[in-house]
Amino acid sequence: MVAGDIERVVFVSVIHTDLESVEEARRVVRNTKPDVVAVELDHERYQQLINPPEDKESTPYSGDAAQDLMQQLAMLEKSLGDITGSDVGDEMLAAIEEGRAVEAKIALVDRPMSATIQAMMKVPTDELYRLTGMLPDATKDIEEEGASDLLDMLKEDGAVDDLINQFKTE
Repeated sequence: MVAGDIERVVFVSVIHTDLESVEEARRVVRNTKPDVVAVELDHERYQQLINPPEDKESTPYSGDAAQDLMQQLAMLEKSLGDITGSDVGDEMLAAIEEGRAVEAKIALVDRPMSATIQAMMKVPTDELYRLTGMLPDATKDIEEEGASDLLDMLKEDGAVDDLINQFKTE
């Protein structure tokens, strides 16, 4: 396929721990019958989704700020998934499943997690620790106040941009 052969590209905006996002991913792939379904995964994370490791208690912190931040983000996503009934990655697996059903090629288009962690290591350590320190509060808020309010807010136009701007000012 050459760039001129591309008729259209359809992006599906999802929230990783949202049942509506799972169904939206399925619906869009089923209705558009694309030639290719591209998902934001690398090979290693795809393998972890289809062959999840046995649940284990939280791993002790490594002392590496970037690695610890990724671990806390994973714990936050797991908490959200437990509340919403949709695990992280369910929407991507649904898109892949529907893609196979319509005989589309599947493309894993994300870079390896190790590259993300390496990029995060360039962020000043004090900023990583500040962000890491905010995550337990976010998890507590989600567990106490419920995830549905948060998910509803994230679905509003401009909500993610607002959150990023708020984070930049804090």
